[in-house]
Amino acid sequence: MGEIVAGSCVREEKVDFWHTKGKNIILIGPVGVGKTQLVLECMARNGLSLDTNVAQWSTPLLDFVGPKAEDADVLYFDSLGDDTSQQAVKEILSLRRWRGKALKPTAVVWASFTSAWNETAEEYNDAPQDVRDVFDVVVAVRTRPLHSYFEKRFGQRVSEAAIQWWDDLSSEDKRLVSPRRLEMALKMWEVKGDMRDVLPVSSCVAKLMQAINVSPIKEKLLDLLKHDEATRRSFLTNENNLNMSIKAIIAEELMMIAFLPCISMEKLAIFMAAHDTEISDKVTNHVLRNYETVPVFSEAVRRVLFDNQNARLIKKIRRHLLTVSETPKK
Repeated sequence: MGEIVAGSCVREEKVDFWHTKGKNIILIGPVGVGKTQLVLECMARNGLSLDTNVAQWSTPLLDFVGPKAEDADVLYFDSLGDDTSQQAVKEILSLRRWRGKALKPTAVVWASFTSAWNETAEEYNDAPQDVRDVFDVVVAVRTRPLHSYFEKRFGQRVSEAAIQWWDDLSSEDKRLVSPRRLEMALKMWEVKGDMRDVLPVSSCVAKLMQAINVSPIKEKLLDLLKHDEATRRSFLTNENNLNMSIKAIIAEELMMIAFLPCISMEKLAIFMAAHDTEISDKVTNHVLRNYETVPVFSEAVRRVLFDNQNARLIKKIRRHLLTVSETPKK
């Protein structure tokens, strides 16, 4: 029997190696996991044309279309699920002939077999053993979206967010959202369409939309999380950066923990007293929860109390301070 390779291990270099070394390959996996795409990309990388180099099997015609089988560099069976195509591929690989005519010595046979969906399978046994045995390499194509393909197509941030969303789906929704289906959804998103028209309702499309619809400033803040506090402070010293960032910062607790201590005392006091109640409430609440441990927070609280210009805010701060002072220390 040929070499069995898990789809998670299939890299472009390995696929190209098999092709250049004249290996006959069968790709096994559920609908939509990228079997045909893997073949097409290999052909393109190796300068092969579907019109002139690749003979494609047609079950209705019981023959190949495109170049004649004896002239082709690749004989490709896109669906090896019926007895007729299976018998044809076994005959070709056993005799190296089709309809009495010899194949090119360097010709290879590639085939795809659609298996039942299995989230964790590394090998699909529903492809008949006698069919698998005539191929040099048997590839069990994984059901999980391939990061390298999605990153090349949609960029690192979107691909990571989309695949993480897919990983969090239930087993049933993973079955419904094949890698091909996920790609269709992202293509719909690219043209500003509604991904709910493409994905099943049960898959929580809103969560995917939230994950990939990250603004440029949010993307910048996420990048700054990888750097030290001095770098974050330097970025927020610029008033334009700060004003563009504040909504994204207050949207998540993690962001507030990382960035609010990097804002100057004067600016914190201004945000605490802002007319925008969302900014005022979130900044004030976070500052009051942590003012005893973050020096710039306590300075901002003192500044607001000293200015004595916002009666509502001052009342809120004094009420909080009174509550804290009356709470017994553990």
